[in-house]
Amino acid sequence: MEQTLSNDRQIAYHRQQINPEVIPDSKLTFAYDDIHTTGAEGAGSKATSSKYTKICTEISGEEHKVTTTVDTEGAKFEVSSSIKAGGRDDKLITKALKEINDDFHDAIKINLALGSTILEKLVALFEDKDDVIRELASRAVMQIARVERGRETLVENKIVDNVAKLFEDEVEAIRANSYDTLIYLADFQYGIDSVISFDIIQILVDRLILEPEEPILIQILTLLKILLEGERAPSIILSTQALSRLNDHLKSENKIIRELSALCLGSISYNERGKEYTIKAESIPPL
Repeated sequence: MEQTLSNDRQIAYHRQQINPEVIPDSKLTFAYDDIHTTGAEGAGSKATSSKYTKICTEISGEEHKVTTTVDTEGAKFEVSSSIKAGGRDDKLITKALKEINDDFHDAIKINLALGSTILEKLVALFEDKDDVIRELASRAVMQIARVERGRETLVENKIVDNVAKLFEDEVEAIRANSYDTLIYLADFQYGIDSVISFDIIQILVDRLILEPEEPILIQILTLLKILLEGERAPSIILSTQALSRLNDHLKSENKIIRELSALCLGSISYNERGKEYTIKAESIPPL
């Protein structure tokens, strides 16, 4: 009978049953366990943690254990097996990284993910030959730097040096992600001190003449301005060629570059020694 009914009448037929059939359990196997989460604690958090553990395996190709529930004639039992990635799968890695970046718009999920080895795996992908994979990995680390626990984890694991290596990447978006990561990290004093400890100021001064793209140059100047608030920054900056290079950028046609250069010079000349160096470098007339 049902085969002869139109679609809408078939739906109505099922809705009007006095003793409707029980919907059978789903037999679908999902990529991750946390299809429905219950928040930062409880079963939902455990499922999410399991999800990121699996993602870590996917993007690294490590062997991992999988437990499957089998239902045979009403009796349920679990079967464990080990799965090892059979070679590199760029499509799977890219898919997993996109999933991570989508999740990392939620600070709660970032905090949960940091309970796994996700940060270590993402940093390892900074050296990947695939541009898309490097960009997605650097973007995910940048999002981690936007939350407090993420910044603390980046400092504790000394990730600044790894991020700084991306300053020379040929892909503009990756360079932008690396500077944004350190800008977020330097949003607090302990972050400023940590970034300075990796000799980033000298690297930024060099990038003032090496960076060809103006939007990235603005990021460099923004980060340099923030770092100059650090206690050790004034003595470090005066041992570099920052003054002459900032003087050159005061002549830029871009008003944002001129403004940031002037602000950096103002920070350098805050103390007496800085004033002396600024005057000798003839940085005052262009202002």
